[in-house]
Amino acid sequence: DELSKLQDEVPPFPFEDVQEIIEEELGPIEEIFLDFDPEPVAAASIGQVHHAILPDFSRVVVKVQRPNIINQVRSDLEFVKDIARLVSSQTDWGRKYGVIAIVEEMIRVMNEEMDYRYEATNADRLRRNMSSESNVKVPYMFWDFITPRVLTMERIDGVKISDCKSLDRLGVDRIKLANVFTRSIFKQLLVDGFFHADP
Repeated sequence: DELSKLQDEVPPFPFEDVQEIIEEELGPIEEIFLDFDPEPVAAASIGQVHHAILPDFSRVVVKVQRPNIINQVRSDLEFVKDIARLVSSQTDWGRKYGVIAIVEEMIRVMNEEMDYRYEATNADRLRRNMSSESNVKVPYMFWDFITPRVLTMERIDGVKISDCKSLDRLGVDRIKLANVFTRSIFKQLLVDGFFHADP
């Protein structure tokens, strides 16, 4: 429950910052998008998401990274690394379980998370892998509008899998949905050898 608050219960940052980041990464916002909603759809720990429309009338969502988040995360990770060194030098279990190696892997992954091109690459790979699954839809990535700090993808409207009331109201068979979800996870793990941890 606590970790789920990082998904969409984080206060948004001002549209002025969104506009500045997009302009630094891609150019003037009014030249890139036919329409761009200044109100975020969701805000999370690393970035926030806005609805927009591209010049070809494609409906998209645009994820924009929080200002100065890279420096903040790197500072936090250095603190975690210091703690890992202390735990490793002062405890037997810290050495036994390789706490420093675990933290170094976490730092590597977090540094990739800070670059939206990695997320887009993984989403594209997942979309190709899941193309044979008719009940699974993975958004298309608009590569001309993706940078380390801006991610533009196909807009797919839906209901969060945890919103059982809305699923029931829409007549979604939750058992069938669970089967589709489980099948997609097994396909990722056992067939494709590529697991996307952000479904």
